[in-house]
Amino acid sequence: MNDTSVGWTYWAYSYLDNRDSMAIVAYDASNDVVLNVEQPGARYLVEIDIDYLAQTARFVGQVGENFTKTWLSLRP
Repeated sequence: MNDTSVGWTYWAYSYLDNRDSMAIVAYDASNDVVLNVEQPGARYLVEIDIDYLAQTARFVGQVGENFTKTWLSLRP
């Protein structure tokens, strides 16, 4: 990822209203939100699989629902 993303921390949040999506939120070193993206396709995060060669992250939710994000799409 580019230099501005070094040191960012990513979290996947579930919504209280039980919707079939997650919020992917990135924080910088000062704990300021630098990215907040709603992604449909899965809820209640179970695991994250990182593919360094493809530069993707696959977010797996309950009952195997999942979606994949490219590293490029996780930048502001």
